[in-house]
Amino acid sequence: MEKGHKYDRYVVDITTQYPGYPEPSHHGAWIAKVNGDNFRNCNEYLPHWVVPETMEHTLELQNGVGHPPHVHKENELIFLIGSDPYHPEELGGVCTMSFGEEMEEHIITRTSLIYIPAGLPHGFYQVLSCEKPFIFFRVHQSPHLTTRARKDLMTQDQIERVWSWENFRDIGFEEEEYWDSKID
Repeated sequence: MEKGHKYDRYVVDITTQYPGYPEPSHHGAWIAKVNGDNFRNCNEYLPHWVVPETMEHTLELQNGVGHPPHVHKENELIFLIGSDPYHPEELGGVCTMSFGEEMEEHIITRTSLIYIPAGLPHGFYQVLSCEKPFIFFRVHQSPHLTTRARKDLMTQDQIERVWSWENFRDIGFEEEEYWDSKID
């Protein structure tokens, strides 16, 4: 990319190392990350590739649990986008996501958008298989991610199988008052 223009900072190319740019994921290469740290009042955007070559490691880290149940103060959108332009509806893999207090499981095999209203418990997100690369694109409708784990929706066995609770710590729920989630 040519440099030296007035608005260069608004073009975040894959090789640019902005503060907070994440390390490569266990799923595949990060594409970019922007949020309120990069641009004032910018929502958080985090796309990355999911690729077949990392599936063995991905399944090992997920350990049959995946991303544990949690809630956010803001709405979240997750885009799962297949990479075949001739069959854009085909995801190229299989993912699961569960919703609500009952953790109702959904199996996703096609290019999809998942809308998660603020306060809706969701989790057990896992990539179960990947035959062709696809893009996972997460959007939080706020400048910074908030998240609170919902261990009460998990069995003791599931809690013990989470690969690193440090990666799933509570963020943005530091206030002492109880946050009562309201779901549309």
